[in-house]
Amino acid sequence: MSRARVSALGLSPDPHHNRAILLRFFILHVFIGKANIRGGEFRVNFEDFEVIDEDEAFMSDPQLHYNGKIREYAAEKDLAVVDLFDLYQRIHQGGYRTDDGILVDGTAYGNFFSSDGIYPTPFGQAVIANEVIKAINKHYGAIIPLIDITGFVRTTGFEN
Repeated sequence: MSRARVSALGLSPDPHHNRAILLRFFILHVFIGKANIRGGEFRVNFEDFEVIDEDEAFMSDPQLHYNGKIREYAAEKDLAVVDLFDLYQRIHQGGYRTDDGILVDGTAYGNFFSSDGIYPTPFGQAVIANEVIKAINKHYGAIIPLIDITGFVRTTGFEN
């Protein structure tokens, strides 16, 4: 997809960020009949209010807008912050391992996401919980033990 079309649709060059936007587009426009495909070319008749402009794209991008606001608020209130956007990016890039060495696979058939490709599996939730625990321990000097992911996998079989 060209950079201009990506911008016109309010999409990011990161395909994982676009999943929800594209799903919403598909539901709203294909089923309502605003989109059509002719000879392999995809055409959509957008109304002006349906197109996300540059300011709206900035406001809806968590990395550019919301993450900064959350970090500012957390600093003011002395709160721990867990950057799940960053965690998901590291998982999608591959090679992310839990503290006890289990490889986390963020692909469609991996161990982190459930079959819908959006929500984490129980294994994925345990990985996120450990990131939360690490942030709390680091920020507050706490000593909350991490979840034993190896034991969790052995007991539940949720690694794969």
